[in-house]
Amino acid sequence: MEKQFQATPLEGNRKKTIPQIRKASKWHPALSLLGLTPEKAELVGALMGDKGTFKQQQRHGFYHGYDLSRYTRCTISICLGKDKTWGEHMGRLMMDSYGTHGSTYLDGNEWRFWSSSTIAFHDLSQYYDPSWNCHLWRVTRPILEAPPVVKERVARGYFDADGYPNFSKARNQVSVKATSVNKQGVDSMKQLLVTIGYRPGVYRRYNDMDVWELCIGRADDVIRFYNRIGFSIKRKQQKLRRFLLKKGLKFNA
Repeated sequence: MEKQFQATPLEGNRKKTIPQIRKASKWHPALSLLGLTPEKAELVGALMGDKGTFKQQQRHGFYHGYDLSRYTRCTISICLGKDKTWGEHMGRLMMDSYGTHGSTYLDGNEWRFWSSSTIAFHDLSQYYDPSWNCHLWRVTRPILEAPPVVKERVARGYFDADGYPNFSKARNQVSVKATSVNKQGVDSMKQLLVTIGYRPGVYRRYNDMDVWELCIGRADDVIRFYNRIGFSIKRKQQKLRRFLLKKGLKFNA
């Protein structure tokens, strides 16, 4: 059953608007109570990538006489692949939302972003269930009912994690695609895109494997994606730009 989100009053800030709180300080404790902001939305979208980790575990043993089994450890981890600088971007989103940076480290051949912030974990769990994994995630009702700018940032985080720009020589077509092993999740991401005016398709990528492809293929949708959603990962955004120039399509510089 999907969790229903209800906004929490801002203690000590009931008479202030969100822009006023942001203007007073880049990060304010009240920002963690503002519901699904664009910054948080991008973090949630990135967690939907096939290698994201979002879990809470019981600790074990003793440390300097303290029984660690009384505590839990929260893990927020996003696979960055070879894009270390994307981890720095994730850190800025965390700082703007929760006042903590997180860290970026090399895990084998891939970079990962990691945070153990309890505040961030419990806040984001309103939109991404800790029991989910790459096969179970979906876009929840609070996200589908959010303003368009929030939906766009969820999509950006997701396409940063699992998406890529594509140019088909056979079709002479530019597209933006994302692949996943989660059919229900991909269908719900398609639904999110439809609510903000896109017309994506979902296809099985391989005949003998349950791998699904979400595709934004109409020229006007691809241009709109570049202008409004885009990739936070610089190399992906630049690649999409080159494809659009190659095709002769007009977009915002």
